[in-house]
Amino acid sequence: KKRVKRAFKDGSSPKKKSKIIDSVEEIPSEESAIESDGEQHVDSYEDDDEIETPYEKRIRLAKLAVAKAKQAIDSDDEDPMATLTVRLQEEALQARGKLFFSVAEKFKPVSLESIICLFGHKKTVTCLCISSDCKYIYSGGKDASIIKWNIKDFSKLRVVKGGRKGSSSPYHTGPVLTIGISDDSKYLATGSADHSIIIWSPETLEVLFRLQRHRSPVTALSFRRQSHMMFSGDRFGRVCVWNLPLTDILQDQGAATKIEVLSICGLSLERCVSASGFGGAGICLWKVEQEVCVQYTVKNPAEYSIECIYAVNDDLYIGGSATNTLYLWHMSRGSPICKISPAHPPTSSDLDSVTARPALNWVTSVTGLFSTDLLATGSSSGHVQLWRLHLESEKAFSFGLGSENVGDDDEEGSDGESRTKQARLRVHHDSAKLERIPKGEFQLGGFVNSLAFSNDGKWLVAGIGQEHRLGRWEERRKVRDAICLIPINIPFKQASDIWM
Repeated sequence: KKRVKRAFKDGSSPKKKSKIIDSVEEIPSEESAIESDGEQHVDSYEDDDEIETPYEKRIRLAKLAVAKAKQAIDSDDEDPMATLTVRLQEEALQARGKLFFSVAEKFKPVSLESIICLFGHKKTVTCLCISSDCKYIYSGGKDASIIKWNIKDFSKLRVVKGGRKGSSSPYHTGPVLTIGISDDSKYLATGSADHSIIIWSPETLEVLFRLQRHRSPVTALSFRRQSHMMFSGDRFGRVCVWNLPLTDILQDQGAATKIEVLSICGLSLERCVSASGFGGAGICLWKVEQEVCVQYTVKNPAEYSIECIYAVNDDLYIGGSATNTLYLWHMSRGSPICKISPAHPPTSSDLDSVTARPALNWVTSVTGLFSTDLLATGSSSGHVQLWRLHLESEKAFSFGLGSENVGDDDEEGSDGESRTKQARLRVHHDSAKLERIPKGEFQLGGFVNSLAFSNDGKWLVAGIGQEHRLGRWEERRKVRDAICLIPINIPFKQASDIWM
């Protein structure tokens, strides 16, 4: 594990606190009355009194968390204070990326006939994301277009067509390679081969502003959990940190690794993890506050590149490679703690002789239901596999109401105690392993360029294309470019929706 410190190119510290924009409204308490005159103080920061200190922010967020937790407590609870305590503990752990839920065992087999396909892109579907309220899907393609879909009735709501390459179009003029949405669905971001990032209004798909910092195709972007901080990476290895709605860059790491960034995933803390391409297969953990880049290797000299990355929480990272291998890293280890090869079948029986691949497939996409043991990967042959992240029992203990003993989750009790059946785990582990979920595989065809779970656990959405999202190195798959919705129907509810 290597640590690389990078100085900022402008020679000045990016951590300026002169402008603080917080979208969370303050909640009045008995100790302090909050007066609101309805005016927004976004651009007026001339007075020092208007600057919120870190201490004041912690107090405000603590009051907000207590108020939210009190509203969620059922009046029929026998011990409301115990319920409140546990809920606050859950929210604190989730905010730090330490909370873990076991839901993969609830998966039931899904028939191929129940999979729903949506068609709208004229070329390969390269990326997609789902709004946090699980109502809309946003997709991008090589046709430079952005499409908004309604999950409820599977209709196409809005379409934004891109311009021709080199034109003065206000939209993208090249393939849309990556897309992401903030957890509060306030900002939708897209990165393109035209070297630009466009921030959209998710509701209307109107352009809010454009970010021009990268000098090569923007291949990856992601938002920090429950925040407007955004991370972006490009083919030259540059990683940029943004704090929306400010258009000025917060931090520019430059080409710290000098290796292309193929995928990136934001964490709960001010950090992100990225996947490196050809020339240095591995992942990098970018610590914004410390201005440090920590590199993790694969310990495999035959490895080409890590094509995709997903953070289960702030400690565990899963990456898929071009050699059909799945790697699992822990933050405290410089090399993988688990490796599975092959992750997908090397060939597929339903592909004809033109597109059949006797060689190993790529792991082209990976995703998961955040803070749970449910994961999914996609390959270059259209194969989708569900995985369960298994933690050693002696390395984790249950997190439930009034009990911190291993094995108490199976006990029957009051309504409050029944909440422990979701197997809340506070993760303290040194090792873990990945297991295939029985009957949890689907053959869709084409390249699975993107995967995403809905937060309610009802859908796994896959972006299918005839080509890989970043190039045309192989014969086109004889499939239709589509967005496939797989109804997994796993009951799950996030512990909290409070911004921390």
